[in-house]
Amino acid sequence: MTSSIKPVGWYSRRRQTSEAYEEYRAALDQKETEQYAWAQERTVEAAKRTPQEQLKRLDAKFGKGNGAKRERLRLCGLLIAAAEAAKAKAKKADK
Repeated sequence: MTSSIKPVGWYSRRRQTSEAYEEYRAALDQKETEQYAWAQERTVEAAKRTPQEQLKRLDAKFGKGNGAKRERLRLCGLLIAAAEAAKAKAKKADK
């Protein structure tokens, strides 16, 4: 049985395998870097929007009240906290 790979020393097959793996890892690292940059951009854009705008965006994407339950809870909590802070501020201003 002959091999189609002609070894040039005892390490040639291992070297070919490691070179292919290095190319694979380089491509994978590039993809991960691109995904990280994209996620960072989305995070910055989301931080610029108000909780109310975020909820409207979720409603447009998934339908009213559907999907992203944890995110909706977080945003509603922010809205409630802001409303309570405004009430407390108004109450202090009346005194």
